[in-house]
Amino acid sequence: MHTKSALYICYFGLHEPLVQTQVLPYLRYLANKGWEIHLLTFEIGWPESFTEFEQERCRADLQASGIRWIARSYAKSHSVFAKLKDIAGGVLLSRRTARRNRIRIIHGRAHVGTAIACLASILTGRKVLFDIRGFNPEEYVDSQHWPAGGLNYRLLKLTEWLMVRMASGFVILTKVGRMHFFADADRQSEVGEGLYHLPDGRPVQIIPCCVNPPRFQIKADHASEYQQIKAEVHLGHTQRIVAHVGALGGLYPEDRILAVCAELYRDDPGTGFLFLCQNDTGVMREKYLEMGLPPANLWVGKVAPDSVPRYLAIADWGLSVKREGYSQLSCSPTKIPEYLLAGLPVLASKGIGDTEPLLTENRVGVIFDAFDDDSIRSAIARMNDLSNDPEIQARCKATAIREFDLETIGGPRYTRIYEELV
Repeated sequence: MHTKSALYICYFGLHEPLVQTQVLPYLRYLANKGWEIHLLTFEIGWPESFTEFEQERCRADLQASGIRWIARSYAKSHSVFAKLKDIAGGVLLSRRTARRNRIRIIHGRAHVGTAIACLASILTGRKVLFDIRGFNPEEYVDSQHWPAGGLNYRLLKLTEWLMVRMASGFVILTKVGRMHFFADADRQSEVGEGLYHLPDGRPVQIIPCCVNPPRFQIKADHASEYQQIKAEVHLGHTQRIVAHVGALGGLYPEDRILAVCAELYRDDPGTGFLFLCQNDTGVMREKYLEMGLPPANLWVGKVAPDSVPRYLAIADWGLSVKREGYSQLSCSPTKIPEYLLAGLPVLASKGIGDTEPLLTENRVGVIFDAFDDDSIRSAIARMNDLSNDPEIQARCKATAIREFDLETIGGPRYTRIYEELV
């Protein structure tokens, strides 16, 4: 059996922004370190959604990075039957892949990926790495999809408990999440930063959502280039641009985001708002206009992950507003290291993973105490003071590289726990 072989199970499609920025970079790093990587994704409309040419192109591109790609269909329905069908198909494909390719580790991303990994492990005897991307049962409650203590919640908590018992190792995104979920894990100083062990010896590795700094080395330094980008998004008349990257709605409450926008505009009518998101942008526009804010000061649209650094090059501040709750203790928002790498100080919600100590201790952002008008105004005033620091951009970038660099943090920590498991 190959000593360095792994199957990574991701319950998303290959072209999803999350996969492009938070899955493939890690897998390429592992492949460069000598790991034989197999990636299973779930694609809407597979195989018809990919032409034969596109399938071969994707496989060839990934193979060039040392990643062997396999895929199966994803059911768009949220019914239990549809999910069980996806899981069953994933288990069969994972079992076949593990047996044919001498897989040692089956790496499950989040709860569905790990459910598939655990069932495939029963059939193959391979070790399972449970990559906990969030407290999934509580997230459904905090996002108001499920009632607290309801049947769906209790079933998912039972499944989570079983997966924790079956897994050979764990990845979790935040220090505070580790303290709550694995309170009995101890850190051994000689084995590296972020790596802990449970009393039974199973490893727990803390790996925040990391980014690749070279992606952000495109800051618009020349006035003509800067103005050109601003003109593209019709914000050339604004003096301060506040950016929001990512989803809207649910755990990202639009009412709070717009309340912040309203206070920012009152603080400085020259403020422009740059919203880069993947979901329905029309809803945000409509609610923005209902607030009485000027349409000329807003640009909201969908952009490819590779384009995010270019747009952030014209921004001055980054905005990260999320609904707090127990589930968010394990949250590591990707947008925060992206903002910091772009040199942007961050206005952020409290109670979100390790965000508060990160921003306050490094003096690279401000935390909202609450979302009433007075609290928002206070946060904006503190942000204005922070932005006047001539060292703020350099400090933001240095903090991002120190805390979130894929090459020095994310990649080595994944490599370490893989090596520990085999």
